[in-house]
Amino acid sequence: MFLGWRVSAVRCMNTERDTLWSPACVIIHTGTNDLRALQQHTAMAVRKVAVRATQEFPESRVVISTLLPRVDTPPHLIATVNVEIAKGCATLPSMHLAHHPTLGPWHLHDTVDLNKIGVMIVAMPLKDIALGCKHPAMLQSWPSQPLHGPSRSP
Repeated sequence: MFLGWRVSAVRCMNTERDTLWSPACVIIHTGTNDLRALQQHTAMAVRKVAVRATQEFPESRVVISTLLPRVDTPPHLIATVNVEIAKGCATLPSMHLAHHPTLGPWHLHDTVDLNKIGVMIVAMPLKDIALGCKHPAMLQSWPSQPLHGPSRSP
């Protein structure tokens, strides 16, 4: 994700087994690439995956991460699909929505992929929900506007 960075693999014992048993948290993230392929059916497809996750893992917290901005996709389209995802999944049991409203195009290092701060912004609500944090307002908030123009560095 970050050009010139080295990444080492971290093994998760749940992914090495054939069966997941009962994970504490299931995170569903749909990339904006899927929006191009599915178009107006994106929200419906996300809901189908969420329904299946709640059925297969009824004791698990299911988190849906909303679509992220990209320079090559109109912001109103992403916003519309995110609203549809939120409405479609609101009634599902153990469902949580991780929305990223402060994320903007200035958090992209190449018009598509997130820069370091963008990754932190996406990770924060996911971690908060996964750990069951009851006070999201107490979390550090990232600036919603760039302080000195778009960031291009990793």
